[in-house]
Amino acid sequence: MKKLYTLLLLLATSMTVATAQTHTVEGDLIMRTANNADVKLYFPVVKDGPGADKLNAQIMNIYNDLNPVKETVTPVDKVTLEQMVDESIDYAAQKGLTKSIEELPYTHFASWSYAENDFLISIIIAQFIDMGDPRPQIQMNVININKITGEMFNIHDLIARPEHISELAAKQFRKDHKFPENVLRLRTGLSYELADLPLAKTIGITKKGLSMFYVRGEIAPSNFPLIIISVPFSAIDNNVYPDGFEKNKFYMQGGVKEVEKLVFSYLDEQGEVGKHKKY
Repeated sequence: MKKLYTLLLLLATSMTVATAQTHTVEGDLIMRTANNADVKLYFPVVKDGPGADKLNAQIMNIYNDLNPVKETVTPVDKVTLEQMVDESIDYAAQKGLTKSIEELPYTHFASWSYAENDFLISIIIAQFIDMGDPRPQIQMNVININKITGEMFNIHDLIARPEHISELAAKQFRKDHKFPENVLRLRTGLSYELADLPLAKTIGITKKGLSMFYVRGEIAPSNFPLIIISVPFSAIDNNVYPDGFEKNKFYMQGGVKEVEKLVFSYLDEQGEVGKHKKY
């Protein structure tokens, strides 16, 4: 179902205006469309506010995770991120030419969202990369920072009753796919019965509430793409701390709708849409 495979697609949130100590965040874009390259990489830059340097460093670490030329360049800012993109394009081209007579494609799409309230900051970065592999690389990363201490943390640490959130996630999964309450994994295709569904390792804040990003192989066979389940704050009640967690006051995003169109257009060209829309 397209809803749960909107790779770079879930990042839409509505927030009210922040009142104190908000961060200044600007979006930037790197584009390449020549030769074997199809790149549209939207990325955030935190200009000021508590922990801005730490946030920017972690953002660049995320792009470096899927960097195929780590031995020659490590991105730390826009200039080096552009250098990474350009060298990656050249690397893919040369790699293809050594194996055949055609350059390998280098397709890299990315988008991001940013949410902030009085307690925390949550940044979600989504990336889609293809270098001629049987399956494109899909990565969802979340950075959560405590605004009081300036330290990064895992949202799992704020969940008082994880088993309850898992139940809500299972319920939402059934609702999203129109499955009956007693559906078995034989029908869902998951590796778990929904009653045993674990929390995702990666959780961030989105418009609906807590969004759980299950990577390949986490709760389903590795041939399943990314699975996203969003549990609305209205269902969570007091099971997540701190109080007011859901009252986000500041929000920005970059490239979400445009990247969504690019991803599905690309998958359509590759004949992958049917498979990837399922989850």
